[in-house]
Amino acid sequence: MSRFEIRKEGFFFDNKKITVLSGAMHYFRILPDYWEDRLKKLKACGLNTVETYIPWNIHEKREGEFDFSGIADVERYISIAASLGLHVICVRVPISVPNGISEGFPHGFLQTATLRSAAHVQNFSKKFPNIIKSLYLSSQNISAITADP
Repeated sequence: MSRFEIRKEGFFFDNKKITVLSGAMHYFRILPDYWEDRLKKLKACGLNTVETYIPWNIHEKREGEFDFSGIADVERYISIAASLGLHVICVRVPISVPNGISEGFPHGFLQTATLRSAAHVQNFSKKFPNIIKSLYLSSQNISAITADP
């Protein structure tokens, strides 16, 4: 299993010092048929890492029902990136980025925010590590994951 570390001396991947040259490219904003082509172009620009959000609102359109198919197939996206020799940084949304529709929350979530909604956020926050663990164990190609304070 690969290992990404941050040490005093810099970034290390499998005990080899690396320079992270990253570009953001979000799988849910590109049709799946174009993922490989766009990732190849990112690599051709001299980058060795792709960063992508994992937005809650893309994967849970109905409360409690998660979808990781089609344009939401983040596992396939990560696998393509890895097959091209790219590292992957995953960013949890919401909280991490406020520039998406509803700031990454599921549709209608902010309009109906209640204490129940707060519990729903906690529920997603608890599910997120399991989603990432499942992605990591199935593809083992995630180099880093952002974490909120």
